[in-house]
Parts: sequence; C-alpha cells; structure tokens
Amino acid sequence: MSAAENLLDDARYLLKKVAFLDGQDLKSLCRDLDLPVMNMAAGDMIDQISKKVLAAAEAYSKMPDGESKKILSTFRYNMLVKSRFLERYLDRVKRSVAV
Repeated sequence: MSAAENLLDDARYLLKKVAFLDGQDLKSLCRDLDLPVMNMAAGDMIDQISKKVLAAAEAYSKMPDGESKKILSTFRYNMLVKSRFLERYLDRVKRSVAV
C-alpha cells in the first residue's frame, strides 16, 4: 500500500471518529484546518470538518496535490497526536480487557 493510499485510508477511518472529540479538540481541529469556530455548535463543527476532509480526500484520490495532502495530513496528525484520541482509545481498550 502506498503512502497516498495510507493517508486516504487513515483520513476516512478517522473521519468516522470525529464525533468522539470534545469541544476543545473540535475547535483546535477547526483552527488547524482554517475553518471558522465562532458561535458554532459541536455538530456544526463536525459537519464543516467532514466536508473539508471529504473534499480533500476526493481531490487527493483523483490527483494528489499539495493542498489536499496538507489538509489530510493535518487532520490525521490532529486526530492521532494533538487530540490524544489514539491514546484515549487505547486506554479504553485496556480497561475493557482488564475487566
């Protein structure tokens, strides 16, 4: 699997997990993706993030370019590292196994 396919797969998978982020993580992700966050409910932020990431994924799958790659990479980094989503998810798995 190429790096481009990995980036697309990661973005598509992580997009399904955006709803697990709290308000501050959503705001941070919106800022990193250059989306407005003023007076926006969590559902609206999720919609805006989804639209931007899906558009970038579609563009990147047709013709990889710098802008769509930047959006997808920023989204993946924010979801996995900055929001600590992966860390919290692994903690939840460990707790369920320990029971």
